[in-house]
Amino acid sequence: MNFRYVLPVLVAHAASSLLHIPAREGRTSEVADLLDRGGLRPWINYRTDDGQTPVMAASLAGHAEVVELLIQRGCNVTIGDKEGYKPLDAATWTGHPEVVEVLIKYSSPEKLHLFHSDGFAPIHRACWGDGHHHSKAVQVLLEAGVDPELQAKNGTTCMQLARRQETRDLLNGHIGRPICSEACYSQD
Repeated sequence: MNFRYVLPVLVAHAASSLLHIPAREGRTSEVADLLDRGGLRPWINYRTDDGQTPVMAASLAGHAEVVELLIQRGCNVTIGDKEGYKPLDAATWTGHPEVVEVLIKYSSPEKLHLFHSDGFAPIHRACWGDGHHHSKAVQVLLEAGVDPELQAKNGTTCMQLARRQETRDLLNGHIGRPICSEACYSQD
């Protein structure tokens, strides 16, 4: 049987591609094997019914190694899910600082200040979090030059959104420091 013809049919009818499950579960070597030897490179940006790509699945689950592998193999980190959220939105919302670091490593500075249509940028999502890992994600963003005083489209500041004292302390420590130029701020 020629699997080259069967695989697209299977994937088209499955809830997710063969890459999504190992990406979501952090199985880096399996993702690499599927891309390199399994003929799945054309499926690297495949979107499930909810619009998730394999890199989005790995970002939500906090698997930085898988995220980096997918980026190195050519995935597109600017593809949003059905609601337009991108991997950086997912990693900051779920509080995965290691994933945030990887995404920043492969992004241009202006991408760090992109607003989703809901009016919030990745730093706002990290500030909402109530865990230490969310504060660490805020720290990674601040160290990358994100403006600690960046206002959401409704005028809410990061400080107002911050749920943890640790996050407020990080924001206070970066207020007044040089940040990215105005060119870094753009709409999604």
